[in-house]
Amino acid sequence: MADLAAVLVECRERLTESLADCCADDLAPDEADELLREAIAVEQLGHAAVLALVRRAMVGEPWRRAGDRSARHHVARRCGVSVFRATQVLETAAQLDDLHEVAAAVRSGALSSKVTQLAAATATLAPDRQADILQSARSEPWVAFKLACDRIRVAADTRSDAERHDAAQRARRCTARTTPDGMFELTWSDATTAGAALWALLQPFIDRRDQILRQERPADGDRPSAEAIVTDALLDMARAASAVPEGRERPGAPSPPASGAKAKVIVHI
Repeated sequence: MADLAAVLVECRERLTESLADCCADDLAPDEADELLREAIAVEQLGHAAVLALVRRAMVGEPWRRAGDRSARHHVARRCGVSVFRATQVLETAAQLDDLHEVAAAVRSGALSSKVTQLAAATATLAPDRQADILQSARSEPWVAFKLACDRIRVAADTRSDAERHDAAQRARRCTARTTPDGMFELTWSDATTAGAALWALLQPFIDRRDQILRQERPADGDRPSAEAIVTDALLDMARAASAVPEGRERPGAPSPPASGAKAKVIVHI
């Protein structure tokens, strides 16, 4: 471990010195690309070192001396991440103890922190699929890798459909917050059956919004994104369900669609 300490200190000092003198504009594009590849590898090795050390470091309860609430809060503050992300770091570090193939890949610097977390979580449920997980991690982009892990987790799940549905029901949640830039953000999570029901109720309002846009024919640059259309449609549906007086409607909001779709959503936060 003394060697590791010396390597980490030297690496940090030399990187600090080199970056202080670095001017990327002086590099040829191919040279910059090669250095980028090396920088990513160093970043991934740095995270591997964090995973190798973090649990042992927390045994000494450094968060108490620092005045933090828990190990999770201490790791979050020191790493500059959310408490949720810090919890994932601690969980991943523990999971790697029993996942030798994934751990070896992590310590070789082959996996990013995000890929490492998902690979470890998936391999914990299907330890015999570590080779498949790593093959997907190395050869596929993030979205495809996540889908592959989802399939592996489902295949390893021995619960019945009813048990999975009940678990999803128990985990359902809806949270709301206002972001620092003034946006209202709503996060809703429920079983797939509930999601399908919600979307079926919402679809006529989306269609109505699309119809209005086709009639107005806005310029390409003025047309709202698909996500914005869904956002407007969701508010339209809520207003239709709560029978907001017409005078308080937002200008331009459509009336409920002729299909008569109705929805009432009660959220406890």
